[in-house]
Amino acid sequence: MNGGNGENSIVSSETYVSCKTLGPLTTSDIVLKQPKDSMSMWINKLDSNKQWMGMAPVAFLNNNDVLIPATETSQCSRFLPKAGVPSEDRSKN
Repeated sequence: MNGGNGENSIVSSETYVSCKTLGPLTTSDIVLKQPKDSMSMWINKLDSNKQWMGMAPVAFLNNNDVLIPATETSQCSRFLPKAGVPSEDRSKN
């Protein structure tokens, strides 16, 4: 992983999917929204034995969707709203 220095760097070369559809999005659907803080945009990557493998960024979108590595869709529930809880609040946790 590279990045974090303000230049155009690759942070992750993984395939990302929508948490809402579990599929790819068109470029026009991808309008980024700033997370509450930088800690909100990172997830732990675990292998099949639940062993830590590193971290990966997620991307919050203006339509309240989240882009997440395709291998980590089980973590979408962390970002999508629960019934009765506005999605804006969930993306800030």
